Amino acid sequence: MTKEQVISKFGKPYKSEFKGDKETTELQESLFYKENFNMGNSSITNILIFKGGKLVALKQGKESESNPPTIVTQHP
Repeated sequence: MTKEQVISKFGKPYKSEFKGDKETTELQESLFYKENFNMGNSSITNILIFKGGKLVALKQGKESESNPPTIVTQHP
């Protein structure tokens, strides 16, 4: 698939990233899509990797919450 086909099918990503390969000088672009699940506020990030405008890989990973929730209690 091309980048345009992916965006047409899945919508705009929430983040994108560009990297250059030092050996081949080829530009690699990554598009990030997040899937949320209702069980425990979990989410998985899908990272679609493109080289030469074509989809070459898909990686998945869980992004952890960096700040735990704060619990406020009142004491008499």
